[in-house]
Amino acid sequence: MQIREYQKPATLDEAYALLVKGKTNRILGGCTFLKRTNVKIGTAIDLSACGLDYIRETEEAVMIGAYTSLRDIETSAVILENFGPALREVLEHLIGVQLRNVITIGAHVASRFGFSDIIPTLLAMNASLRFYRGVKSLWAYMNEDVPERDILLEIVLPKEGRRTKVQMMRLSYNDYSIFCLAASRVKENWIIAAGVFPGRAKLAEKTMSEMRDTPVTRGRAAELARRITAEYRFGTNYRGTAEYRRTLCEVFARRAIEE
Repeated sequence: MQIREYQKPATLDEAYALLVKGKTNRILGGCTFLKRTNVKIGTAIDLSACGLDYIRETEEAVMIGAYTSLRDIETSAVILENFGPALREVLEHLIGVQLRNVITIGAHVASRFGFSDIIPTLLAMNASLRFYRGVKSLWAYMNEDVPERDILLEIVLPKEGRRTKVQMMRLSYNDYSIFCLAASRVKENWIIAAGVFPGRAKLAEKTMSEMRDTPVTRGRAAELARRITAEYRFGTNYRGTAEYRRTLCEVFARRAIEE
């Protein structure tokens, strides 16, 4: 990357004013992926002085600041106690502790990476995003063609008694997935999210609606898994073929529902 000017604003108001001042101005996160690109940045905006590195708990939700590292999330007792081990199981595989100490959750989510197995997990956890200019669900943000220029401040995980199970396949222990599927439920409210098709993560909305209408039993898991798989379009790249990902999806969906 090439940076013409670097700024470290003390407040979010200053940061937003800098962001919208020029089309090539960019927010900096951990820069682990940005530094590998050839992008030309007018003004690089460092938010490290804006107090976005935190994990906070209220009666209704847990809020994760956008500058919180993946390692802090992985080792958080608050997240584990409220939501179980799903996020930790995803994060502990990624690259290595050194890089997980650098990568920020906000940069990862805001970039909507198509190779992410974190985003499908957050979708299944019914996450929402608080931006400088307002709040929207993670699913709505993933569906936007071109997101408006804004600053992601925090990821909000609602405390609704939801439990999440993630199924992943990777070529090696410390790697991103070939395919990832996450399922969660609270009573009969199910969320099924998958990613790494390759492409941005998506919900199996039609099957989710059917699962809310009638009780889900272990005997229906295989049938529902086939319907979930039919909702997705799979692609081929150097990591795996479309057919391989389709097979993984059906197996993972059945396992996740059963578990």
